[in-house]
Amino acid sequence: MRPRYTGSIYPRGPNGILQIQYPLNGRLVRESAKTTSRDLAQKLLNKRLAEAREGAERIKPTTVGALAALYLKSREAYWKPKTAEWAKGIWANHLKPTFGDRNPASILLGDLHVYLSKIKAEGVSDCYCNRHMVLLKAILRYGLRNKALRELPEFPEKFSEAPYVRTGHVDSWGFVTLCD
Repeated sequence: MRPRYTGSIYPRGPNGILQIQYPLNGRLVRESAKTTSRDLAQKLLNKRLAEAREGAERIKPTTVGALAALYLKSREAYWKPKTAEWAKGIWANHLKPTFGDRNPASILLGDLHVYLSKIKAEGVSDCYCNRHMVLLKAILRYGLRNKALRELPEFPEKFSEAPYVRTGHVDSWGFVTLCD
């Protein structure tokens, strides 16, 4: 088993031609090595991995705050005013103090669990915790699409498996009673 992010070599088809596979900008790239020799395929794979690392070093380090500002500005024209207000409020009041000055690549699953337990202790409900994670994930995906980030961190699953049930709906008999 090869270590993560070191690519792989495998035969493709009955003729024994080898394929290489390596990560590039968060996606897996497959390419034919055009040879049956493992040594030549390994040299090609090492060359491609070096090129990918060189390209990654050219990516400017950025902060989650800078990505959030770009993301919120780019989405503002597509959102309803209430949605834009909601997203800016969650970013400014909750996410920015914790993640604003951090490098997106330094965010780990443990950091997200600590953040969620902190806001849960403040009395934030499960559905709002999920909304915070959705906004943070959207900001980081924006960075991934714009090549400011190599890969997304792992995000926790939703808090509760029980569906969010709204109350206060009136059935047909209740409607007749209200009309009377």
